[in-house]
Amino acid sequence: MLFALIALLARSSKLAERTPPGELLAVYASSYSVSYLANLNGYFDISLALLCVLPLFVRSTGWRLAAAAVATVLGILIHEQFFFAFLPLLVVSVLFGGVTAKSAGERRLAWVGAALLLALGLGLTMFLARHGSISAAQTEQLSQSIARTANRPVNAEMLKVLPRTARENMEIMQTVWRRPTYLPAQVESLLLFGPTTVVLSWATLLLLRRWMPGRYRWLYAGVLLATLAPLSLHLLGWDKNRWNELLCLNAFLLLLMVSKLVVGEPARLPLWLRRACLLVMLLNMASGGGMLDDSHMRPFPFMRSPDVVVWSSKGPDTIAAYRH
Repeated sequence: MLFALIALLARSSKLAERTPPGELLAVYASSYSVSYLANLNGYFDISLALLCVLPLFVRSTGWRLAAAAVATVLGILIHEQFFFAFLPLLVVSVLFGGVTAKSAGERRLAWVGAALLLALGLGLTMFLARHGSISAAQTEQLSQSIARTANRPVNAEMLKVLPRTARENMEIMQTVWRRPTYLPAQVESLLLFGPTTVVLSWATLLLLRRWMPGRYRWLYAGVLLATLAPLSLHLLGWDKNRWNELLCLNAFLLLLMVSKLVVGEPARLPLWLRRACLLVMLLNMASGGGMLDDSHMRPFPFMRSPDVVVWSSKGPDTIAAYRH
């Protein structure tokens, strides 16, 4: 459903028509981000991304603000990840209403609405951070209830995180950051998702500059901050690829949003950017790596994961499986 909605948003934004012949669509479609996101069935990422995408279909600033407010409340109640990864994108989408506004009232609505939307998300996240954790006894009761009714075993690690507070997560992450493999693994992850993010974001900024020359330069900073927002999740969780693949998703959604909301003549990409798109597509088709739940995708030996150093302690069978 998520990919169907993204395809519909791409169609309604007319990105292929406004940037012929449509290399930017192919860049995202070929990215490892698509494969990784599809592998996250059972996690909250897909549900949260759905809530983020829906308000982007709305052209009216007021109705988009209302849809974004509903999505923010639902998203944060589902998981606070929404605040870090997707709320900045929705705030920027409302601010675009101030740029495209035809009246001072609509412009004020966009500015005030964006501020209130951010305050709503921040207030709800802080409230849940203080009062939302469940106790160890409640977690055990929930585990027993699931065991009686579920038709398959539940991952015990999922239940372990429920009683943890934000402070405890930060303390755990401090130990993760000290691991010798942490930084090399981050470099590998950014090599998997970084090229797609850079090309899509660069194209977004070029289109803004062409369709809105010399105006609203602050929007460039907003687009970049919304694109990079998922990096903040590294402070709270160690799923490096899971957070970094959201960079590609956010960059693509922002590109579609600009194509949908900003008026301008069709723009052909510069030759150097079209060549960069081709190069990134080739890299994407030759890229793969570790997914969650011990799944691996290695279509070509683009780079060997430094996590193999850690996995070596699990025995030769694990290494053999990894190599093949």
